[in-house]
Amino acid sequence: MKQLQDIDFTKAFGDVPESFAARVQYALRCTEKEENAVRRKPLYTIAIVVLLLMLATTAVAAVLSRTIERFGVEYGGSFKTHLEQGVLAPGGQTTEFNGIVFSLDDFVITTRTHEESPQPALNFYATAVISPKEGENIVLMAWDEYTVHDPAGYALFYGSKYPTPPAGAPTYAEIAAENGAVIRRVSCIANGVLDENGDIYPGVVGSALIPQTDGTVLVFIEIVPEIAFSSVQDSYQLSLWLGCQDMDQEGLPIEDSRISMDWVITVSPSAGE
Repeated sequence: MKQLQDIDFTKAFGDVPESFAARVQYALRCTEKEENAVRRKPLYTIAIVVLLLMLATTAVAAVLSRTIERFGVEYGGSFKTHLEQGVLAPGGQTTEFNGIVFSLDDFVITTRTHEESPQPALNFYATAVISPKEGENIVLMAWDEYTVHDPAGYALFYGSKYPTPPAGAPTYAEIAAENGAVIRRVSCIANGVLDENGDIYPGVVGSALIPQTDGTVLVFIEIVPEIAFSSVQDSYQLSLWLGCQDMDQEGLPIEDSRISMDWVITVSPSAGE
């Protein structure tokens, strides 16, 4: 699969999103300060594209879509308008493991062209929410640059669009200690679109994890397979990687606590018409 670092996005897209720049700055600082923390370069490819090929199908503007609303907040009105011209695939799918629930909002499928390919490419956008299973005593932490000593529930690396934690905001470690809870870092990453044999089409994927003050983690997902679909199909199978790992009070991973799975879901755009 083509990796993000293999693509020159300066030719395909416009300005680099503020969130990406903020996270790069933070990663550079943390390289010197937090040797034991996990460092994942974010696969965040979302951007406003100059050349857009709108789908000649029923727009989803009149349909309530949490994905459209959330991406609109993240990237502004132009990107929201682009998504509203796409096709909505209802969500609502959920799965759970190790005391965690993954819940998909919905999918929006659009097409766009860019300089590297004369063929229009389908883009799949979605949002999801990761939450503790009811009755589980777990403090969730986004599996990213966050540490157990960061203020819990605040997006620290995405610019001014998200609230700044107030002075004295409790950390993940403090909340866990007060409640006798487990600190569990979580992640959801797109693998891609599956073909008829269950193999992943080559392409580019993007994802981001946004901590929420209610103790959940919001997930942004983008999948851009390289194959040029001639039109929107009745259904697609998409694969997401789900993972979690427990952390101790010092922020070190607990041995043998890492668990992951691939979640294959069926997306049916026709069901949203």
